[in-house]
Amino acid sequence: MSRILIVDDERHNRQVLEVMLTPEGFELRSAASGTQALSMVAEEPPDLVLLDIMMPGMDGYEVARTIKANHATRNIPIVMISALDDRHARMVALADGAEEFLTKPVDRAELCVRVRNLLRLKAYSDEQEQNRKDQVRFKDEFLSHVSHELRSPLTAIKQFTTILLGGLAGELNDKQIAYQQIVLKNVQQLQAMIDDLLEVTRLEAGKLTIDPESVSVPDAVRDALDTLQVTARAKGLTLTSDLPADLPPVSGDRIRVRQILINLLDNAIKFTPGGGAVSVQARVLPQDPGFLRLEVSDTGCGIDPDAIDRVFERLYQLQEPTGASRKGLGLGLYICKELVTRQGGRIWVEPGAHEGTTFSFTLPLFVPGIDPAPQQSGEYLS
Repeated sequence: MSRILIVDDERHNRQVLEVMLTPEGFELRSAASGTQALSMVAEEPPDLVLLDIMMPGMDGYEVARTIKANHATRNIPIVMISALDDRHARMVALADGAEEFLTKPVDRAELCVRVRNLLRLKAYSDEQEQNRKDQVRFKDEFLSHVSHELRSPLTAIKQFTTILLGGLAGELNDKQIAYQQIVLKNVQQLQAMIDDLLEVTRLEAGKLTIDPESVSVPDAVRDALDTLQVTARAKGLTLTSDLPADLPPVSGDRIRVRQILINLLDNAIKFTPGGGAVSVQARVLPQDPGFLRLEVSDTGCGIDPDAIDRVFERLYQLQEPTGASRKGLGLGLYICKELVTRQGGRIWVEPGAHEGTTFSFTLPLFVPGIDPAPQQSGEYLS
């Protein structure tokens, strides 16, 4: 049985609508004010709202905007009802989210037809949404299961390869060592892909946690650089940092900040040819002093201007200087964006094809005594 909420400050008007709709078999509820209506919607969302416009205090326009602004209630169809039979009132009502607009006195036949049509559309929409959720849930469960199942054999391969390279099972000749190093490199690449898949699964399932605390940026940068120094040296790159001595701490998740920096640095190393350089800088934003900006810059080939707006998309892969796509799933930068956003910051890439690339992101400064809840930086580019 469909639930309909009737909202009107005039009791007589509510009763008239109830008389019209009762024979249709709907479950009817009524509210005498906008505030009461929103409370009832939050407590038990109806399938449709019949909403008067002209009410004291909170009018129908504000009620409609509030309902549509809430993710949990935005799909509830709204029929605005008003004695104002003019184009302006109708356009404002539709702009604020109403699906239909009726004028008083309401014609019963028209009311019933419009209500049934909207309820039919909502039922179809709810069914599609449920199917989509089921598909997403199945996909996430499948990816999570497969990823976990792949980890065990990969760990075994890595362990035995390490044993062989360490000479614990006997001496290897140069060719055998080279082959085992290739195996180990590919195992590490597969492990990185699996980690990305699991991370995205946690992100989309709402299971990834962010625990804000006071985070030392110099410590996070130093840790990330130490992690990737061997990779950079193997490619003939220099890794440096330029951080002010009085850099204040940020409010963020220590593990996630490190993860963002490692992802961005690893990305820069992959796209910078031998002999190049990758650097990290940080500074407080003068125009937005509540935030700190970190930059990861490289001297690579740059990014095609057409790719600037797409690099953070899920599964989007940049092209390496050789023309081959990056070896991976195209999830690293997508994960970075999600992690930065969930810590109250923003992330972007500077244009500059053939002149290197700079990825920048912001994080809110830590303020002692204030709950480090995520806030939002207003800056994208300097």
